[in-house]
Amino acid sequence: MLEQNTISPDSVKDVDIQEKITDFVLSMEYTESLELELEEIGAILFDVIDDYLGDGIHLTSIYIIPKHGRWDLFLKLSYKKIYLWISCDVNKDEMQTAQLYITDIYVGPFSMRGYSKWVEKVNRGIADSIVTLNENGFVGRYLENIELLESNIVVKGSRY
Repeated sequence: MLEQNTISPDSVKDVDIQEKITDFVLSMEYTESLELELEEIGAILFDVIDDYLGDGIHLTSIYIIPKHGRWDLFLKLSYKKIYLWISCDVNKDEMQTAQLYITDIYVGPFSMRGYSKWVEKVNRGIADSIVTLNENGFVGRYLENIELLESNIVVKGSRY
């Protein structure tokens, strides 16, 4: 386990990506890129995932294995004194699109693909979110491409 790939609430408490996002959105360039490092992605994930967890359930750490075109995410959740790992893969094909998708979700060592429609629901949520962002101009740019790289994520957007 690589320590730099482990993200905890303490390791991201001082991570502020607001300026990066503001610069991306307000740039006068026709095409602009936003690069997000592992810690910045971790900070976003902590903010978003914690909002969706039920009472008493907490995200305690994230472990990310970044590779070109595929990131494996491992989320450690706690409920009282019980800990559980949930994992998934986030994939990006070689086409120039903003579309990301997962192929499976694991609870501990068990695949949920055959037991639930979680994979389909997550993929539909990702697709709908990107469409909503692009159609409603929430970011001030049309998201053209997202690249999963070995050390960061690059989002390319063009002005409307």
